[in-house]
Amino acid sequence: MFAAIVLERQSCIQDGVCCYSCPCYRFGKNMRRAGFGSCFIQGTVYFILAASALLNWVAFIVTKRHFFLYLAVAFTISLGTYLGFFRTQIKKKFNIRGRDSSLDDCIYHLVCPCCTLCQESRTLEMNNVQDGTWHGRGDTICIGGFGEGSKAFFELQQPPLVSINSPEPCSMAKSTDGSDRAAT
Repeated sequence: MFAAIVLERQSCIQDGVCCYSCPCYRFGKNMRRAGFGSCFIQGTVYFILAASALLNWVAFIVTKRHFFLYLAVAFTISLGTYLGFFRTQIKKKFNIRGRDSSLDDCIYHLVCPCCTLCQESRTLEMNNVQDGTWHGRGDTICIGGFGEGSKAFFELQQPPLVSINSPEPCSMAKSTDGSDRAAT
């Protein structure tokens, strides 16, 4: 599961400064950390979608033309879909369990994108994810290990030969010479 509940007040406050001031940067940083592309490219796509949606909402309010309303809704849905898609990809790649579907991920990004970005960031940081590679949680202690002496444990061994021929069918009838051997 992700590190905290999305709309939890404390979840937004801890990392909120960066998420509220520049969500484009936080999204790009999360995507770079998860191994889904460059921080600059992902942040730029987020910025273009968000700015387009915002400008079309403002244009609709000022001009009252429905054309801008349709564009604003389209860009807003595109933004939620884009962010939700990558949230779903993070969940699949790092096997993050939860009850949430892909549609829920899109809705989280539409309702409270900053809280959702903070949650993703915290989860990636807690699990020590760097460039798409999961390095494990920092609070997990591993006891024991495999040194150079146990290198043979990892070498491939030839499997033993096993006969794949099935046994010949036999019947339970007595043989004609009076012995107890079954006739084949």
